[in-house]
Amino acid sequence: MKWELKRWTKYIGGVNAESSIRAKKHFEKLGLKTKILKSSQETELAKIFETTYRAWMIACFQEMHRISKSEVNFDDVVEANILSMGPDLKGEVVNVGTGVSTSFNELARMLNEALGTSIKPV
Repeated sequence: MKWELKRWTKYIGGVNAESSIRAKKHFEKLGLKTKILKSSQETELAKIFETTYRAWMIACFQEMHRISKSEVNFDDVVEANILSMGPDLKGEVVNVGTGVSTSFNELARMLNEALGTSIKPV
């Protein structure tokens, strides 16, 4: 939880410049990233965008987990993606596969089965 609190920027839109600067100093003493915006309305909009983004990411993560439960080890895929974002890898392709090739049509079949759809690949 602490990592998440420190990861996301805290948007500040005080009633005046002095209050914004005081809030910024307070948050930065706690080790938090901050950004002063022009107004409280702009700040509220930024918070709505951020909250929506986080909710969307959680929903996507849960859906990917549901789909992949039967076909792959989801935790391995997450770990591989985290490792692929390491500082030593810059624009490199990281193969996280099993060594068994899967055709596009087979992948489409598996997705259709997992999703309960019958979309034919083009």
